[in-house]
Amino acid sequence: MDPLTQAVLGGAIGQAVFHRPLGRRAFVAGALAGLLPDIDVIYQVDQWSAWRHHRGITHSLWFGPVLGPPLGWALWRYYRWRDRRAGRRDQADPDGRRQLSALIWVVLLGLFTHPLLDLMTPYGTQLLAPFSDHRFAFNAMAIIDPLYTLPLLIAGLLGLIWPERRRRAVRAAALALLLSNAFLAYSWWWNHRVEEIADAQLTANGVRGIEVTAYPTIFQTFLRRIVAVSDDRVRVGFHTPFNDVPIRWRGYRPAAHPLILQFDDSPEGQLLRWFAMDQVAHIVTATAGGDLLQAYDIRYGLPGDPRQGLWGIRVLYGGDGAVLEPARRFSIDRGDALNDNLARLWWGIIGDVRGGFLVGDD
Repeated sequence: MDPLTQAVLGGAIGQAVFHRPLGRRAFVAGALAGLLPDIDVIYQVDQWSAWRHHRGITHSLWFGPVLGPPLGWALWRYYRWRDRRAGRRDQADPDGRRQLSALIWVVLLGLFTHPLLDLMTPYGTQLLAPFSDHRFAFNAMAIIDPLYTLPLLIAGLLGLIWPERRRRAVRAAALALLLSNAFLAYSWWWNHRVEEIADAQLTANGVRGIEVTAYPTIFQTFLRRIVAVSDDRVRVGFHTPFNDVPIRWRGYRPAAHPLILQFDDSPEGQLLRWFAMDQVAHIVTATAGGDLLQAYDIRYGLPGDPRQGLWGIRVLYGGDGAVLEPARRFSIDRGDALNDNLARLWWGIIGDVRGGFLVGDD
Protein backbone atom coordinates (compact mmCIF):
# COMPACT_ATOMS: atom_id res chain seq x y z
CA MET A 1 0.00 0.00 0.00
CA ASP A 2 0.97 3.66 -0.22
CA PRO A 3 3.16 5.15 2.57
CA LEU A 4 0.31 7.19 4.10
CA THR A 5 -1.85 4.09 4.55
CA GLN A 6 1.00 2.07 6.05
CA ALA A 7 1.79 4.91 8.46
CA VAL A 8 -1.76 5.41 9.68
CA LEU A 9 -2.32 1.65 10.03
CA GLY A 10 0.74 1.28 12.24
CA GLY A 11 -0.22 4.41 14.12
CA ALA A 12 -3.81 3.28 14.67
CA ILE A 13 -2.65 -0.07 16.05
CA GLY A 14 -0.33 1.69 18.48
CA GLN A 15 -3.03 4.16 19.48
CA ALA A 16 -5.68 1.48 20.01
CA VAL A 17 -3.54 -0.79 22.18
CA PHE A 18 -0.86 1.38 23.79
CA HIS A 19 -2.23 4.92 24.00
CA ARG A 20 -2.66 4.67 27.78
CA PRO A 21 1.04 4.12 28.63
CA LEU A 22 2.46 6.12 25.71
CA GLY A 23 -0.02 8.86 24.78
CA ARG A 24 0.73 10.46 21.42
CA ARG A 25 3.94 8.47 21.20
CA ALA A 26 1.93 5.32 20.52
CA PHE A 27 0.65 6.71 17.24
CA VAL A 28 3.98 8.26 16.25
CA ALA A 29 5.99 5.10 16.98
CA GLY A 30 3.46 2.92 15.18
CA ALA A 31 3.45 5.23 12.15
CA LEU A 32 7.25 5.21 11.93
CA ALA A 33 7.34 1.43 12.20
CA GLY A 34 4.60 1.14 9.59
CA LEU A 35 6.72 3.17 7.17
CA LEU A 36 10.07 1.50 7.82
CA PRO A 37 9.80 -1.62 5.59
CA ASP A 38 9.50 0.64 2.55
CA ILE A 39 13.08 1.73 3.14
CA ASP A 40 13.88 -0.83 0.44
CA VAL A 41 12.91 1.76 -2.20
CA ILE A 42 16.36 3.31 -1.71
CA TYR A 43 17.88 0.41 -3.65
CA GLN A 44 17.81 2.33 -6.94
CA VAL A 45 21.01 1.03 -8.52
CA ASP A 46 19.42 0.78 -11.97
CA GLN A 47 16.03 0.86 -13.66
CA TRP A 48 15.27 -2.71 -12.56
CA SER A 49 16.00 -2.22 -8.86
CA ALA A 50 12.47 -1.32 -7.78
CA TRP A 51 11.09 -4.51 -9.31
CA ARG A 52 13.86 -6.68 -7.88
CA HIS A 53 14.10 -5.29 -4.35
CA HIS A 54 10.86 -3.56 -3.35
CA ARG A 55 8.77 -5.78 -1.06
CA GLY A 56 11.73 -8.08 -0.54
CA ILE A 57 13.68 -8.72 2.67
CA THR A 58 12.18 -5.81 4.62
CA HIS A 59 8.72 -7.25 3.86
CA SER A 60 9.55 -10.77 4.99
CA LEU A 61 7.58 -12.23 7.89
CA TRP A 62 10.72 -12.48 10.03
CA PHE A 63 11.68 -8.80 9.67
CA GLY A 64 9.30 -7.42 12.30
CA PRO A 65 9.82 -10.03 15.04
CA VAL A 66 13.62 -9.86 14.69
CA LEU A 67 14.11 -6.08 14.38
CA GLY A 68 11.10 -4.91 16.39
CA PRO A 69 12.62 -5.40 19.89
CA PRO A 70 15.97 -3.61 19.25
CA LEU A 71 14.30 -0.78 17.35
CA GLY A 72 11.68 -0.41 20.10
CA TRP A 73 14.45 -0.32 22.70
CA ALA A 74 16.33 2.35 20.70
CA LEU A 75 13.19 4.47 20.45
CA TRP A 76 12.62 4.05 24.21
CA ARG A 77 16.16 5.22 24.93
CA TYR A 78 15.58 8.27 22.75
CA TYR A 79 12.35 9.17 24.56
CA ARG A 80 13.99 8.63 27.99
CA TRP A 81 16.78 11.01 26.96
CA ARG A 82 14.26 13.63 25.84
CA ASP A 83 12.27 13.29 29.06
CA ARG A 84 15.37 13.72 31.22
CA ARG A 85 16.41 16.84 29.35
CA ALA A 86 12.90 18.28 29.76
CA GLY A 87 12.75 17.30 33.44
CA ARG A 88 9.75 15.02 32.88
CA ARG A 89 9.15 11.83 34.84
CA ASP A 90 6.25 9.41 34.76
CA GLN A 91 5.35 8.79 38.40
CA ALA A 92 3.35 5.68 37.49
CA ASP A 93 6.31 4.22 35.56
CA PRO A 94 9.49 5.65 37.13
CA ASP A 95 11.90 3.14 35.60
CA GLY A 96 10.18 3.20 32.21
CA ARG A 97 9.55 -0.54 32.01
CA ARG A 98 5.95 -0.16 30.91
CA GLN A 99 6.93 2.27 28.18
CA LEU A 100 9.78 0.01 27.05
CA SER A 101 7.45 -2.97 26.71
CA ALA A 102 4.80 -0.89 24.95
CA LEU A 103 7.26 0.63 22.46
CA ILE A 104 8.72 -2.76 21.57
CA TRP A 105 5.25 -4.11 20.85
CA VAL A 106 4.20 -1.02 18.89
CA VAL A 107 7.26 -1.21 16.65
CA LEU A 108 7.02 -4.98 16.23
CA LEU A 109 3.35 -4.80 15.23
CA GLY A 110 3.94 -1.90 12.85
CA LEU A 111 6.74 -3.77 11.09
CA PHE A 112 4.78 -7.03 10.98
CA THR A 113 1.46 -5.68 9.74
CA HIS A 114 3.11 -3.71 6.92
CA PRO A 115 3.79 -6.78 4.70
CA LEU A 116 0.43 -8.29 5.64
CA LEU A 117 -1.34 -5.22 4.29
CA ASP A 118 0.85 -5.22 1.16
CA LEU A 119 -0.13 -8.85 0.72
CA MET A 120 -3.68 -7.68 -0.01
CA THR A 121 -2.60 -5.84 -3.19
CA PRO A 122 -1.78 -7.29 -6.64
CA TYR A 123 1.83 -6.03 -6.61
CA GLY A 124 3.22 -9.16 -4.94
CA THR A 125 5.09 -9.43 -1.61
CA GLN A 126 8.06 -11.71 -0.87
CA LEU A 127 6.96 -12.93 2.55
CA LEU A 128 9.69 -15.60 2.69
CA ALA A 129 12.66 -13.54 1.43
CA PRO A 130 15.58 -14.20 1.28
CA PHE A 131 14.83 -17.93 1.50
CA SER A 132 12.35 -17.75 -1.38
CA ASP A 133 11.55 -15.09 -3.97
CA HIS A 134 7.96 -16.29 -4.41
CA ARG A 135 5.54 -13.37 -4.68
CA PHE A 136 2.30 -13.64 -2.70
CA ALA A 137 -0.74 -11.51 -3.56
CA PHE A 138 -4.43 -11.70 -2.58
CA ASN A 139 -5.69 -8.95 -4.96
CA ALA A 140 -8.13 -7.52 -2.44
CA MET A 141 -7.30 -3.81 -2.85
CA ALA A 142 -5.39 -1.50 -5.14
CA ILE A 143 -2.15 -0.05 -3.79
CA ILE A 144 -4.08 3.17 -3.05
CA ASP A 145 -7.60 2.86 -1.66
CA PRO A 146 -9.00 5.98 0.08
CA LEU A 147 -11.92 4.05 1.60
CA TYR A 148 -9.49 1.93 3.60
CA THR A 149 -7.17 4.78 4.55
CA LEU A 150 -9.61 7.51 5.58
CA PRO A 151 -10.95 6.02 8.86
CA LEU A 152 -7.40 5.31 10.06
CA LEU A 153 -6.25 8.81 9.17
CA ILE A 154 -9.17 10.43 11.01
CA ALA A 155 -8.57 8.30 14.10
CA GLY A 156 -4.88 9.21 14.11
CA LEU A 157 -5.62 12.93 13.87
CA LEU A 158 -8.13 12.66 16.72
CA GLY A 159 -5.58 10.84 18.85
CA LEU A 160 -3.00 13.56 18.25
CA ILE A 161 -5.40 16.35 19.26
CA TRP A 162 -6.78 14.35 22.24
CA PRO A 163 -3.56 13.50 24.13
CA GLU A 164 -5.29 13.69 27.52
CA ARG A 165 -8.57 12.07 26.46
CA ARG A 166 -7.09 8.64 26.21
CA ARG A 167 -10.31 6.68 26.29
CA ARG A 168 -11.67 8.61 23.32
CA ALA A 169 -8.42 8.17 21.39
CA VAL A 170 -8.40 4.43 22.03
CA ARG A 171 -12.03 4.06 20.95
CA ALA A 172 -11.49 6.12 17.81
CA ALA A 173 -8.53 3.97 16.76
CA ALA A 174 -10.32 0.71 17.57
CA LEU A 175 -13.37 1.77 15.57
CA ALA A 176 -11.21 2.84 12.63
CA LEU A 177 -9.38 -0.50 12.62
CA LEU A 178 -12.71 -2.33 12.71
CA LEU A 179 -14.19 -0.31 9.83
CA SER A 180 -11.09 -0.41 7.62
CA ASN A 181 -10.49 -4.10 8.04
CA ALA A 182 -14.16 -4.96 7.59
CA PHE A 183 -13.89 -3.11 4.28
CA LEU A 184 -10.71 -5.07 3.51
CA ALA A 185 -12.53 -8.34 4.22
CA TYR A 186 -15.35 -7.30 1.89
CA SER A 187 -12.81 -6.38 -0.82
CA TRP A 188 -11.14 -9.78 -0.53
CA TRP A 189 -14.51 -11.55 -0.71
CA TRP A 190 -15.60 -9.42 -3.67
CA ASN A 191 -12.49 -10.36 -5.64
CA HIS A 192 -13.22 -14.06 -5.17
CA ARG A 193 -16.85 -13.49 -6.07
CA VAL A 194 -15.92 -11.73 -9.33
CA GLU A 195 -13.67 -14.65 -10.25
CA GLU A 196 -16.57 -17.05 -9.64
CA ILE A 197 -18.92 -14.94 -11.78
CA ALA A 198 -16.41 -14.72 -14.64
CA ASP A 199 -15.60 -18.42 -14.53
CA ALA A 200 -19.28 -19.39 -14.54
CA GLN A 201 -20.05 -17.08 -17.47
CA LEU A 202 -17.17 -18.36 -19.60
CA THR A 203 -17.95 -21.99 -18.77
CA ALA A 204 -21.58 -21.47 -19.76
CA ASN A 205 -20.34 -20.07 -23.08
CA GLY A 206 -18.34 -23.23 -23.75
CA VAL A 207 -14.87 -21.94 -22.88
CA ARG A 208 -12.67 -24.67 -21.42
CA GLY A 209 -9.39 -24.72 -19.54
CA ILE A 210 -9.95 -21.33 -17.89
CA GLU A 211 -7.72 -19.70 -15.32
CA VAL A 212 -9.44 -16.56 -14.01
CA THR A 213 -7.80 -13.84 -11.92
CA ALA A 214 -9.50 -10.61 -10.85
CA TYR A 215 -7.67 -7.42 -9.88
CA PRO A 216 -8.79 -4.15 -8.26
CA THR A 217 -8.56 -1.09 -10.47
CA ILE A 218 -6.88 2.23 -9.77
CA PHE A 219 -7.81 3.96 -6.47
CA GLN A 220 -10.93 1.86 -5.90
CA THR A 221 -12.23 -1.52 -4.89
CA PHE A 222 -15.55 -2.05 -6.61
CA LEU A 223 -14.62 -2.20 -10.31
CA ARG A 224 -12.51 -5.28 -11.04
CA ARG A 225 -10.31 -6.00 -14.02
CA ILE A 226 -10.49 -9.70 -14.91
CA VAL A 227 -7.86 -11.65 -16.84
CA ALA A 228 -9.10 -15.05 -18.06
CA VAL A 229 -6.55 -17.36 -19.66
CA SER A 230 -7.82 -20.38 -21.61
CA ASP A 231 -6.09 -22.87 -23.86
CA ASP A 232 -6.00 -20.63 -26.92
CA ARG A 233 -7.00 -17.13 -25.86
CA VAL A 234 -6.58 -14.45 -23.21
CA ARG A 235 -9.67 -12.44 -22.35
CA VAL A 236 -9.86 -9.21 -20.34
CA GLY A 237 -13.08 -7.77 -18.93
CA PHE A 238 -14.41 -5.57 -16.12
CA HIS A 239 -17.14 -6.15 -13.56
CA THR A 240 -18.84 -4.03 -10.89
CA PRO A 241 -21.34 -4.93 -8.14
CA PHE A 242 -23.58 -2.03 -9.17
CA ASN A 243 -25.21 -3.71 -12.15
CA ASP A 244 -25.97 -7.22 -13.35
CA VAL A 245 -24.81 -6.80 -16.96
CA PRO A 246 -22.79 -9.81 -18.23
CA ILE A 247 -19.07 -9.25 -18.54
CA ARG A 248 -18.08 -8.07 -22.03
CA TRP A 249 -14.73 -9.52 -22.99
CA ARG A 250 -11.96 -8.20 -25.18
CA GLY A 251 -9.52 -10.93 -26.10
CA TYR A 252 -6.44 -11.84 -28.06
CA ARG A 253 -4.49 -14.91 -29.03
CA PRO A 254 -0.98 -14.90 -27.56
CA ALA A 255 1.42 -13.85 -30.30
CA ALA A 256 3.73 -16.46 -31.80
CA HIS A 257 6.90 -14.65 -32.83
CA PRO A 258 10.56 -15.74 -32.53
CA LEU A 259 11.46 -12.45 -30.83
CA ILE A 260 9.03 -13.20 -28.01
CA LEU A 261 10.86 -16.43 -27.18
CA GLN A 262 14.17 -14.58 -27.38
CA PHE A 263 12.91 -11.84 -25.05
CA ASP A 264 11.36 -14.29 -22.57
CA ASP A 265 14.72 -16.09 -22.28
CA SER A 266 16.56 -12.83 -21.56
CA PRO A 267 17.23 -11.62 -17.99
CA GLU A 268 14.80 -8.72 -18.52
CA GLY A 269 12.07 -11.02 -19.84
CA GLN A 270 12.46 -13.38 -16.91
CA LEU A 271 12.39 -10.46 -14.49
CA LEU A 272 9.13 -9.14 -15.97
CA ARG A 273 7.46 -12.55 -15.89
CA TRP A 274 8.49 -12.99 -12.24
CA PHE A 275 7.42 -9.47 -11.29
CA ALA A 276 4.09 -9.68 -13.18
CA MET A 277 3.42 -13.16 -11.78
CA ASP A 278 3.15 -14.60 -15.34
CA GLN A 279 0.55 -12.05 -16.47
CA VAL A 280 2.49 -10.77 -19.49
CA ALA A 281 1.34 -9.84 -23.00
CA HIS A 282 3.61 -9.12 -25.97
CA ILE A 283 3.18 -6.85 -28.99
CA VAL A 284 5.73 -6.95 -31.82
CA THR A 285 5.56 -4.06 -34.30
CA ALA A 286 7.64 -3.63 -37.47
CA THR A 287 9.09 -0.11 -37.61
CA ALA A 288 11.51 1.67 -39.92
CA GLY A 289 14.24 1.21 -37.31
CA GLY A 290 13.60 -2.46 -36.63
CA ASP A 291 11.16 -4.75 -34.83
CA LEU A 292 9.85 -3.16 -31.61
CA LEU A 293 8.83 -5.63 -28.91
CA GLN A 294 6.69 -4.34 -26.06
CA ALA A 295 5.94 -6.64 -23.14
CA TYR A 296 3.21 -5.49 -20.75
CA ASP A 297 2.23 -6.35 -17.20
CA ILE A 298 -1.50 -6.94 -17.77
CA ARG A 299 -2.48 -7.08 -14.10
CA TYR A 300 -2.79 -3.30 -14.31
CA GLY A 301 -4.58 -1.98 -17.38
CA LEU A 302 -7.11 0.45 -18.79
CA PRO A 303 -10.09 0.00 -21.13
CA GLY A 304 -9.01 -0.56 -24.71
CA ASP A 305 -6.44 -2.97 -26.08
CA PRO A 306 -6.46 -5.93 -23.64
CA ARG A 307 -2.76 -6.57 -24.31
CA GLN A 308 -1.68 -3.22 -22.92
CA GLY A 309 -0.93 -2.67 -19.26
CA LEU A 310 0.16 0.47 -17.47
CA TRP A 311 3.83 -0.43 -17.75
CA GLY A 312 6.23 -2.93 -19.23
CA ILE A 313 9.52 -3.40 -21.08
CA ARG A 314 10.40 -2.50 -24.66
CA VAL A 315 13.31 -3.69 -26.82
CA LEU A 316 14.22 -2.85 -30.43
CA TYR A 317 15.58 -5.76 -32.50
CA GLY A 318 17.19 -5.91 -35.91
CA GLY A 319 16.16 -8.27 -38.69
CA ASP A 320 18.62 -10.92 -37.49
CA GLY A 321 17.37 -10.71 -33.90
CA ALA A 322 20.27 -8.54 -32.76
CA VAL A 323 19.39 -6.02 -30.05
CA LEU A 324 19.54 -2.52 -31.54
CA GLU A 325 18.26 -0.70 -28.44
CA PRO A 326 18.60 -2.46 -25.09
CA ALA A 327 15.64 -3.33 -22.91
CA ARG A 328 14.19 -0.52 -20.83
CA ARG A 329 11.16 -0.02 -18.65
CA PHE A 330 8.36 2.22 -19.83
CA SER A 331 4.94 3.44 -18.73
CA ILE A 332 2.01 4.42 -20.92
CA ASP A 333 1.95 8.03 -22.04
CA ARG A 334 0.41 10.40 -19.51
CA GLY A 335 -1.59 12.37 -22.03
CA ASP A 336 -5.19 12.88 -22.98
CA ALA A 337 -5.71 9.17 -23.70
CA LEU A 338 -4.71 8.26 -20.14
CA ASN A 339 -7.00 10.89 -18.62
CA ASP A 340 -9.87 9.68 -20.80
CA ASN A 341 -9.31 6.08 -19.79
CA LEU A 342 -9.14 6.98 -16.09
CA ALA A 343 -12.47 8.76 -16.47
CA ARG A 344 -13.90 5.67 -18.16
CA LEU A 345 -12.72 3.55 -15.23
CA TRP A 346 -14.60 5.77 -12.79
CA TRP A 347 -17.74 5.63 -14.93
CA GLY A 348 -17.26 1.88 -15.05
CA ILE A 349 -17.92 1.62 -11.32
CA ILE A 350 -21.63 1.98 -12.04
CA GLY A 351 -21.44 0.20 -15.39
CA ASP A 352 -22.40 3.32 -17.32
CA VAL A 353 -22.18 2.97 -21.09
CA ARG A 354 -20.02 6.10 -21.18
CA GLY A 355 -17.39 4.06 -19.42
CA GLY A 356 -16.99 1.83 -22.47
CA PHE A 357 -17.50 -1.38 -20.54
CA LEU A 358 -20.65 -2.56 -22.30
CA VAL A 359 -18.86 -3.44 -25.53
CA GLY A 360 -16.63 -6.36 -26.33
CA ASP A 361 -15.25 -8.44 -29.17
CA ASP A 362 -15.52 -11.93 -27.70
